[in-house]
Amino acid sequence: MKIRKIQIAAFGKLSGFTLDMSDGLHVLYGVNEAGKSTLMYFIRVMFYGFNKNARKDNLAENDRERFRPWHSPLYGGSLLFEHEGTRYSLERTFGSTKAKDTVKLTNDVTGIERRLSLPDEPGTELFGLGKTEFLNTVFVRQLGSVVDEDENIKAKLVALAAGNSMQVSADSMVESLLDKRKKIYSDRKNSQSEMSILDEKLNALQEERAEAFRKEQLRKSLAEEIDAEENQMDEAGPEYGFPKHVWKPPVEWRKFITLTKSSH
Repeated sequence: MKIRKIQIAAFGKLSGFTLDMSDGLHVLYGVNEAGKSTLMYFIRVMFYGFNKNARKDNLAENDRERFRPWHSPLYGGSLLFEHEGTRYSLERTFGSTKAKDTVKLTNDVTGIERRLSLPDEPGTELFGLGKTEFLNTVFVRQLGSVVDEDENIKAKLVALAAGNSMQVSADSMVESLLDKRKKIYSDRKNSQSEMSILDEKLNALQEERAEAFRKEQLRKSLAEEIDAEENQMDEAGPEYGFPKHVWKPPVEWRKFITLTKSSH
């Protein structure tokens, strides 16, 4: 995101203020109370609104009242900025309450207004950063070296370290892992998890193997019986005038020879 132009109708001590910004580094300096912090806070409020939990009667906490101009009925301004190749104009006016605020975001080239799902925080929708993330990363406040703890920042840092998109939260990562675990393994009966399906296939293969082993043992047993029968017939051949090891009687004769031999 690059800010190209800041226009302040009235905000705090600044009014009728315009600042054009080109590419490169910009350094804003001035004496104390010149309005440097006010300018920074204006940028913050344009993208993320005022503090939501501030007490109205406490000016130290209630920034809406603290920055309300005393010298003008106007309260607000506009930003011209570029983001992801698109040039936008963001205009906001601030009332006594958030309900009385107005927000308008338009494509500065086409003039088409963009509807915002979070009108009080356009930055969240545009940049994918919540207010706390914005304030602790790209927006460094005056003397603001202390980072407020925020789980979304941690999740995004973890995602970046893992080479993933920043649009990943810790909760969504855990949920995704649990879903994958359920697909791979489940101890529920009749589960269709990958492990359950593989277990069923393994059990079926083991049963087929056991059946094949049983059949092989039966085949060997029958082959031994056949060999024994053939040897017995070879020995009985000469008794009936057949040369030994020369001729084997057909299958249908074997029973006859065996019966004849047993009758003797």
